[in-house]
Amino acid sequence: MAKALAFPVIFLISIIVLFAVWNVIGLPTNQELVGVARHYFEIYGYPVLLISAIIESIPIIYIYFPGSSVILLAAAMSRQGTMNLWGVVFTVAAGIIITYIANYWIGYYGLHKAFIRFGLKDSVESTRTSLEKHGDKWLWLTYGHPNFGALTSLTCGITKYSFKRFLVYSFIATVLWCGFWGVVCYFSSGAIIKIVTLRWLFFLLIVALIIWKVIVEVRKFKKSSSSN
Repeated sequence: MAKALAFPVIFLISIIVLFAVWNVIGLPTNQELVGVARHYFEIYGYPVLLISAIIESIPIIYIYFPGSSVILLAAAMSRQGTMNLWGVVFTVAAGIIITYIANYWIGYYGLHKAFIRFGLKDSVESTRTSLEKHGDKWLWLTYGHPNFGALTSLTCGITKYSFKRFLVYSFIATVLWCGFWGVVCYFSSGAIIKIVTLRWLFFLLIVALIIWKVIVEVRKFKKSSSSN
């Protein structure tokens, strides 16, 4: 367990040191960061969104890329006129759907084994079980977040789920979910911008990661103990 927790603990310490250095040197404030983000969204907004949505929907890769933060910030800033809300929604939906289709064929042709080697075996098996149990409902539920949708779309390919059915449901569910989250971010733009740009968000994310790792390791320990 200690080995599994080493990375998040070290990363947490690094973040704390970073915050201390940030305050001592006097690096940009949250308001200044928002201004910088707004400037770049005005220039590169939609291409950045499309790329972020694509990366955010790729298994394993999404763990290391803050795509959700970029998307949330863009939707929130649409209320300030920086971007068009529906432009954001459909750009994000397009990127996610493109990647879901790619995930499907990766799983269909057995190319997902590369992901399995990087630790996705348990997640894929769990998703397969849920998909077989809940069927179409599982697509509608997990497409609420592209990280979960990435696993579901990959598993649909692995299980040879009907591509036509998959494509129709993926399109409708993704557009609806993106529209829902876009509207939520639009009407809570002030809070979203503060949360996304808040430096302490990184601290909370790492704490959540540590808690999650503890729970996973405890479950594995209990499972191995019971089997013995």
